Amino acid sequence: MTSADQYNFGRLEPCHLVNPEMWRAYCALVGRYPDPADHWTEYDVIAALRAREARQEARREQSQA
Repeated sequence: MTSADQYNFGRLEPCHLVNPEMWRAYCALVGRYPDPADHWTEYDVIAALRAREARQEARREQSQA
């Protein structure tokens, strides 16, 4: 896996260790205190951000219909 692939899909390691800036930004976005959480991998955070973005896009489309 290339480094670009790792960025796009995320690593299966705790996000607070491999990408602390992303972890802090994610926690601020969802209103979570940025304590370390080993079960939240970088992959999980990216997936949650993408799902949040998809939900927001669906709401925008519904409101325009």
